Amino acid sequence: MIDIQCNCEKGHAWPTHQCLAYGACDVITQGLCTCINALPDDGQFCQPITVLQAEVELEVELEVELELNITDLEALEVFRSLLVHYSLPLVLSPTVNITHISITTGPPSVYEFLTAIELNTTNVTVIEQLRTILANISYPFTINSNIQLSQVNITTGPPSVYEFLTAIELNTTNVTVIEQLRTILANISYPFTINSNIQLSQVNITTVCYPYSAGFQCTCEDQYHWSCDKCHLYGSCDNITDAINIPQSTPAD
Repeated sequence: MIDIQCNCEKGHAWPTHQCLAYGACDVITQGLCTCINALPDDGQFCQPITVLQAEVELEVELEVELELNITDLEALEVFRSLLVHYSLPLVLSPTVNITHISITTGPPSVYEFLTAIELNTTNVTVIEQLRTILANISYPFTINSNIQLSQVNITTGPPSVYEFLTAIELNTTNVTVIEQLRTILANISYPFTINSNIQLSQVNITTVCYPYSAGFQCTCEDQYHWSCDKCHLYGSCDNITDAINIPQSTPAD
């Protein structure tokens, strides 16, 4: 096959559709070229530039918008790929060609992320406040035009720890029982686990009251004592020294 180039003489040129259809072998200026890479099938020859310029002035450029309904995002990506690799301008007829095709609007790419956020705090109240805030958020929660939170959960957190000071009153007339209790408590290793939720951090006998004459005497165990107001209110049965004393009766409270 022999390659042919058709050159126009001075004052003549090829019209735009011929330059695009057969490929210009020189620069296209104002829609005209003076050389193409084939002999036109319709037998047309170079035309006077003055005539072609008058025709060029009549050319109309149109911007056409097409709405394409696709529910398959994969098909949309294939369409994008075709447009990128398509050679333009695209000649539809001797008088119509497409110079540019682009997708201007389409569904955004949606990505889902599972994000873990570690919150370091020693304040249990902060965690409870965070739980309350998250429980009252309506989902999905819009942060901006590109980001939405579909759900936020606290997956791991410190258990709620509560400390209680509990007083237990033991009624017995057998002094031996009290001594046995002292021995048992002295031999326990603390903290003492009752179950997965409850631990005893310490157990102490603080006060022992027993009948004496017409009433009771309440003595404090080691490291415990009565306050001065109790000693004066109920009467001390030993010397008041540094507020350590023994009331002669059981306090009403």
